[in-house]
Amino acid sequence: MTTPTGGEATKAGVGLRFLALLGALVLAFGAAVLIYATVTLVDSQTCEQAFSDPTATECYLGSSFEKTIGTILTGAAGLFGAAAALLALGFALGAATGRKLAITTIIAVVLAAIAIIFF
Repeated sequence: MTTPTGGEATKAGVGLRFLALLGALVLAFGAAVLIYATVTLVDSQTCEQAFSDPTATECYLGSSFEKTIGTILTGAAGLFGAAAALLALGFALGAATGRKLAITTIIAVVLAAIAIIFF
């Protein structure tokens, strides 16, 4: 197999493949947490809605626009995290997905950080 520049491709060593397997587990856990947070955020009420509902015990402290943006960001981060976990698993099994794995992981981490910091 050759690389896009015409050189000979090398396979990743056992250590790097083992790290990719551990990374796949970490990414899968992070993706599951983000997807759970998305589902929880979708099911929550804003505090404006909760004030009119006497049975409400919790509310999202923010506007419905902020809730929507937070839902989109956490959902996208969870999906990118799940894709990165699958790519890491493929890399651990011998596929040449290193660049795609790095890009997908960076996107997932950036989206999750924005969602956590701002929403």
